[in-house]
Amino acid sequence: MFSILFSPLFIGWILLSVVCGIVGARSRTGFWGSFCLAIILTPVVVLIVLYLFQPVNKGK
Repeated sequence: MFSILFSPLFIGWILLSVVCGIVGARSRTGFWGSFCLAIILTPVVVLIVLYLFQPVNKGK
């Protein structure tokens, strides 16, 4: 059980999910929504979706 929790793949998945949460903090889902989506789905897909649906700053 503990060997799975400390595997490089699992640690990388969690770190990328945290990055998704940080990037998604400015979106409608917020940090926790983006983080949970990245855990459930995959961080790469969530990052692509967050990039595509980022609000466009008008004006400045």
